[in-house]
Amino acid sequence: LTERRRHWLFSIRILHLCLFPNLLILFAFFLNIIIRERRFMMKKHLISIVLSLNVLASLISCTNTPELREYKTKPALEKEVFPGQLLVETEWIATRGGSSKVRLIDYGRKFVDYRSGHIPDAVFIDRKAVWDKVNGIPGMLPSAETMVAELEKAGISNDSTVVIYDSNNGLWASRLFWALQYLGHQDIHILNGGWNKWEMENRVVQMASNVPSRGSFIPRIQDDLLATDDWVLANLSNPDVQIIDTRSPKEYAGEDIRAKRGGHIPGAINITWISNLTQVSHP
Repeated sequence: LTERRRHWLFSIRILHLCLFPNLLILFAFFLNIIIRERRFMMKKHLISIVLSLNVLASLISCTNTPELREYKTKPALEKEVFPGQLLVETEWIATRGGSSKVRLIDYGRKFVDYRSGHIPDAVFIDRKAVWDKVNGIPGMLPSAETMVAELEKAGISNDSTVVIYDSNNGLWASRLFWALQYLGHQDIHILNGGWNKWEMENRVVQMASNVPSRGSFIPRIQDDLLATDDWVLANLSNPDVQIIDTRSPKEYAGEDIRAKRGGHIPGAINITWISNLTQVSHP
């Protein structure tokens, strides 16, 4: 029990011990009046004795502090990662490998690279699971049915703790993270440093592929996490909406053209995704 709950229970017990005898006193008082009016002197003396005993009991109850019982909480079972904690460190993975609750996902790399070496217990998911070309436009989300089928194939269920890593500084891992959020999953995390950090630290590597039991995933689509072109156009002049272009400065300026046209959406500010990363050397 938490400290606040223990104090609450303590207060309730004190109230009970002090109030109950006083209620008996009040009852005895009124009964004493009735008896006095009826002139039952013998019973009057009896009630007076009861009254005295209750007064004594009340004083004893309120002066003695009740003994508090110690409640020891049991340690959490395999649930050391919390929904609000986005990043997971390599040490966390190394010490909790094989947990039935944690589904470690190798995403964004090629399958041949996965077979050449991956983090133990990691399951491979192909990029196309949450990346598709729709109406000639690349980089779109596939249908929910397609994504769910790939996630279940990787052993992901609604109660899974999902940890994702890639070899491209989190670029692909963050896409799968977003797709899972869009499908309504909350317990999702990214391995800080990804495969590159795992290799740099010379940690154990597995070669064989992992094929888990099929998961059971029921999507709960979060439409507010997906901005359509119509929504963007309707909110270009909305002062409460800020569009962020995470591409490189040259792409933003239209100097590096990787689409049909160069430049950026009107009003968008450029914060390149790579600026959110730091490089740490390992001794």
